[in-house]
Amino acid sequence: MLVNHGTAGAAEIVAAAILDDKRGDVVGDRTFGEGGQQKTFTMPDGSALLLTVAKYESPSGKKIEDVAVTPNVAVSQSLEETPSENENNPQEPRTDDQLNKALADSQAKRTPEPAARGPFLRWGRTKRSGWHVEPDHAIGLG
Repeated sequence: MLVNHGTAGAAEIVAAAILDDKRGDVVGDRTFGEGGQQKTFTMPDGSALLLTVAKYESPSGKKIEDVAVTPNVAVSQSLEETPSENENNPQEPRTDDQLNKALADSQAKRTPEPAARGPFLRWGRTKRSGWHVEPDHAIGLG
């Protein structure tokens, strides 16, 4: 997952879960650190009250508001715009170091497809039939 200082809210929760459960890499800069959900209540006199109604935590219990999410693969991106290599063509894409690093890491970690698909998927998950995958944690109902 690619993150930077603009990554906030639900995206931070997903990034924290990926890191906590060791399900993949989080690449980029430290996230924004928005760790709460706020709700606006309109008062009878027309004024408003902004109240924090929820706080976000990672699956391991770390408060996102306190520390934000720090990627396990740190790649800084300048806040300045990277000039185009071809000044005569403003439509030319700019260089994105974070995206390039994420793509390179993804390609390096990609494993070749096996000749015959076995019952196991990446991360040790077991394949049942078709597209079904065994859950990480089964909860009995009875």
